[in-house]
Amino acid sequence: MKVGQYQLLFLIGLLMAFCLGITCSAWWNISFSACLPHFIILLLVFSTASGILALKQHEYTWIAFAGLFFMLGAFRFAAAYELPAQDISHELQNNISIVGSILDAPRITVDADGVQHIRYTVSVHGVRQGKEEHSRSGKLFIYTRGADQDLSEIGNIGDELRADGKVRRPHGYQNPGQIDTAFLLRTQGITASLSAKKNSVSITPNGDISYQQQFMRWAAELRAHYLERMSAIMPRTDAAAIFAMLFGGYEGIRPELLESFT
Repeated sequence: MKVGQYQLLFLIGLLMAFCLGITCSAWWNISFSACLPHFIILLLVFSTASGILALKQHEYTWIAFAGLFFMLGAFRFAAAYELPAQDISHELQNNISIVGSILDAPRITVDADGVQHIRYTVSVHGVRQGKEEHSRSGKLFIYTRGADQDLSEIGNIGDELRADGKVRRPHGYQNPGQIDTAFLLRTQGITASLSAKKNSVSITPNGDISYQQQFMRWAAELRAHYLERMSAIMPRTDAAAIFAMLFGGYEGIRPELLESFT
């Protein structure tokens, strides 16, 4: 193949090599910090080889470029997937008090016994274990139970939340053909969960929020309004299915319907 021919095929090949690097890095669970020297050496080798072969207009230049983009994909995924030293996941199995801000509208469900379950998505600011305080970062789910409450009591986006409990790792059921929940949450930056002790969750309203948080509050209220109105005029499971098609998500959909869509 001569240099300059099949440009589109060449670009598609580079993209495929980049995606293959991402896939292999995820499959092999490569540690970025442990493999950084090797990454740098390989990137330099493939970059040098690509430059030399391109200058010589060698027919196998595309191989060096494919190797370079493969390494870039592996390097990029490993760097993005590496957890910082301050991440909340390093507190796994510890009983701690956590302080953070609510990132998303609280998700409220009611079980067959009428008990209300609330799930918060929280950005962590710090933790306390015993008398020691530590700075922490990252995001986690916080689960709690309670009676019917107003939105102001449950909390809203941007409010400060404090809770006590044990930090656990999110888990997926790894059923064939189903979404890898733990991996999906990890890509969203959610690396832990905490089941709050009874009466340990406290909310401090925050009136000084950013424009982005104000927009997110408005969007959450709009979603809740539509779901409430739809549930009032049709069965809740049907409302959940239509709501999911309009706004996304899986909550409230019958398992058999979700399987049919899948």
